[in-house]
Amino acid sequence: MAKRKAPGAARLAVAPMPAEVNIFVDFLNSKNQVIERHNQPICYRILPTQSWQPQQLIRDDHYVILPLDSKDKISSVRMGFLNFPTGQTYNVNPQDPYGRAQ
Repeated sequence: MAKRKAPGAARLAVAPMPAEVNIFVDFLNSKNQVIERHNQPICYRILPTQSWQPQQLIRDDHYVILPLDSKDKISSVRMGFLNFPTGQTYNVNPQDPYGRAQ
C-alpha cells in the first residue's frame, strides 16, 4: 500500500458549523463507481468545526492509503463534507448526487 496526499487538500474559509463535520474523499473508476472511500474528521478533531470563526482560514491536509493491487484504475477524485453523527452530506456541488467537489 502506498501513502499519498489526497489531491486538493482542503483550504476552507468558513463559519462555525452546527455539528461535527468530516471530510470524505472518493476515488472513482472510469464508470464513476467508487472504488475507494476515505472518511476522517476535519483537523483530526483538534480544531472542532463547531469552534470555527467566520472567515477563518483552515488548512487541513489529508493523507490516504491506496491499495496498489486494485483491479480498477482511479480515473477521478472527488471530495465532500459529511455530518458524521447523522450521515447527511453537505451539498458543495449540486450536479453531483453526493454534493462532492471534483
